[in-house]
Amino acid sequence: MDKILGIIAEFNPFHNGHKYLIDQAKSIVKPDCTVIAMSGNFTQRGQASIINKFEKTKTVLNSGANLVVEIPTIYSISSAENFAEGGVKVLLQAHVTHIAFGVEDDNLDKIRLIADTLVDETEEYKAILKKYMNEGLSFAQSRCKALIEYLKDEKIEETINQPNNILAIEYLKAIKRLNVNLEIVPIKRNKEFASSTEIRNKIFNGEDYTANLPEESKLTLMENNGNFVKLDCFEKIMIYKLRTMDADLLSNLADVAEGLDNLMVKYAKETKDLETLIQNIKSKRYTQTRIQRILLYVLLEITKEDMQLSKTLMPYVRVLGMDNIGEQILKDIDQNCLITSVKKFYDSCNNEYKRLLDIDIKATNTYSLMSNKNYNADLDFTERLIVK
Repeated sequence: MDKILGIIAEFNPFHNGHKYLIDQAKSIVKPDCTVIAMSGNFTQRGQASIINKFEKTKTVLNSGANLVVEIPTIYSISSAENFAEGGVKVLLQAHVTHIAFGVEDDNLDKIRLIADTLVDETEEYKAILKKYMNEGLSFAQSRCKALIEYLKDEKIEETINQPNNILAIEYLKAIKRLNVNLEIVPIKRNKEFASSTEIRNKIFNGEDYTANLPEESKLTLMENNGNFVKLDCFEKIMIYKLRTMDADLLSNLADVAEGLDNLMVKYAKETKDLETLIQNIKSKRYTQTRIQRILLYVLLEITKEDMQLSKTLMPYVRVLGMDNIGEQILKDIDQNCLITSVKKFYDSCNNEYKRLLDIDIKATNTYSLMSNKNYNADLDFTERLIVK
């Protein structure tokens, strides 16, 4: 195939803005195949997906995708940088030629300049960044201030703090770092569409959300009949694990710096409420989103070594669903990294892939505990590929 369009997404839930992104990208590229690299049951901002990855896949296949593959869990719940690089790597394994993503800023040159600055990291830039980090600011705050000072542009803050722009910068960083030739297809966000956060809030507050969703997504969510999952569902498991986890394991979890482990245990022993726990730990250096991600590392026991492994690997391509067009490109994917049967792949893959798959399997098993549906364990082994 000459043109394979790739899109990285969470779809939590799939809404009108997502449909707009896919439709606009396809109208520009006119691809032979559209591949979606999608987060599974947990997402980058330390949240749970409101419906599981198999249900999301059905919606996406009915909304313009030909092939849906899962971004391994370790990338899906990483920093924006590792999430973006993981997603790009997955798409590269699927041989995409074009990558589309949403932006709030029309000025792609500015976004590219920021990405280049962050990849190149001159000594001058690093010194400025260190200065702000030493003031006790979070990494995100320090980076923003350093970019403004280094590039001498006060308007950079407007660009870098927009959610779509943040990920766009990270996608461009990943593409530059990996030294690959992908056609970039930026799609300006249509602000008429509600965001995923706004829609989730409506869902959990019992408000009508259906006008914000395309028909395909509306039907999927209505079929769940109010059975939606959020981070709070895992509250007692997380607090239990913090209260009982071996101290060495806790200190070795990803992104847990010295002292944070003791702080987390202290407050876990003083409250049974997740929101209170998060608010007690939150600080200039540890934003709420970062703490939520760390709590997912606690839940799934993701270590610093696991995170480092994710940064050195080209991930496998776990197929969740496809139509007849999507099926055609499977033969071009390296069979050593292609998963159409989790059991078959698990039995034959190397230890590094096995470790990442163990995290995926644990994530699905943990997530399925919070569903009102009669889900048994090991859905990753028993759920069939969704074929349209």
